[in-house]
Amino acid sequence: MVVCSRQTHDIMCKRISSEANCIIVNVEYRLAPEHKFPAGPDDAECVTKWVLQHKLSLGGSKSSLVGIAGDSAGATLAASVCHNIPGIAFQVLIYPSVNKQPTLPSYRLFGYGYVLTLPVMAWFNDKYFSNNLETLDPRASPLLYEWFDHLPPTLFIVASHDPLRDDSFEYAKKLTSAGVPNETLVVEGALHSFFSLPGHFKLCCDEAYSRMTTFIKRQAKTRGIPSASL
Repeated sequence: MVVCSRQTHDIMCKRISSEANCIIVNVEYRLAPEHKFPAGPDDAECVTKWVLQHKLSLGGSKSSLVGIAGDSAGATLAASVCHNIPGIAFQVLIYPSVNKQPTLPSYRLFGYGYVLTLPVMAWFNDKYFSNNLETLDPRASPLLYEWFDHLPPTLFIVASHDPLRDDSFEYAKKLTSAGVPNETLVVEGALHSFFSLPGHFKLCCDEAYSRMTTFIKRQAKTRGIPSASL
């Protein structure tokens, strides 16, 4: 939405690529306030289409699976992309925001004093959206999509002390109701953004990266594919 880049996520992408034996395409999207909604979803859909069409030039094969992953705002984009772009084999959503209305219990429990606060989220939304009606667009709030039965297998990675914790739980309920395979890892004692800070949250990241690696390898194995693109 407003912050982060390929550089801020370079280490985590390299680690996942190494541990999961997969190709990582680390991309950026236009940020607010210079580029407001829907610039982010537009960019995410564009690059996903490009990756699906250029697997060979990226070092993969015609049979390589293409999954999508992201954390925080990136996870929101990943969730939305899966609704709109066919051919994605799996998704990993790391503490996504899937509903821009802060009404779930975790917002009250962890909305202050836990890194990502309600005032900070309000500031992000003010920079990202041109008006409040845009927050009701499913590409901004994927929980508001009407259909979920076409989505791929999903792994949620959730920080226990995060105002966005319950977003993942609610989204997982939608997938389960639609018959979509999904699983959730709640990392106890973790705060929002921990996944991109393995030097500060070593044990939390070890647990989360291991689960993500296992999930990616399983998606490839169940389809008889030796490696995956992500």
